[in-house]
Amino acid sequence: MLDRLGICLNSVNRAGCCGAVNYHLAAHADGLDDMRRNIDAWWPAIEADVEAIVSTASGCGAMLVEYGDLLARDHHYASKAKRVSELTRDIGEILERENLETLGVNSNVDALPGWDDTGGIRSRGFHCAIGGFSAETQNQSHPLPRRP
Repeated sequence: MLDRLGICLNSVNRAGCCGAVNYHLAAHADGLDDMRRNIDAWWPAIEADVEAIVSTASGCGAMLVEYGDLLARDHHYASKAKRVSELTRDIGEILERENLETLGVNSNVDALPGWDDTGGIRSRGFHCAIGGFSAETQNQSHPLPRRP
C-alpha cells in the first residue's frame, strides 16, 4: 500500500525494542539502553534527512515520542532523542495525509461500520493490515526517507 502511495519505507536492522517493556517494568537502565541503541541505529538515516520515523505499533510509537523527555538529562543523547521524538509518526498519521481513494479505499470514516453519528467508536472496531511487512518487522519502527 505504501509503495502504491509513493512512500518508501526502510527497515533498520539494528533497531529493536523501543524500550517500553523494560522501562515500564522498572528496568529503567535497560529501557534507556534500548532507546540509545535505537537512536544509534536510526541516526544515519536521520542525518540523511528522513521525513519521519514510522511506528507500526502504536504503543511503541507512544514511547518513541517520549525519548526526548526520558533522555533529556543524557548529554550524549538528549538532542538526538529530541529529534527522534519530533520525527516519530504513527502509521495512521502517514496514511491520513494521503489520498487513499487512489487505492480504491473508502476513506470516509463516517461511512464505516463501527462509527456512530458523532464520529465516536461504537463497541465494534476495525483493523487495517498493511501489506509488505514481514512478521519479523511488523512491530518495529522504520525511518521514512523523504520523497523525491
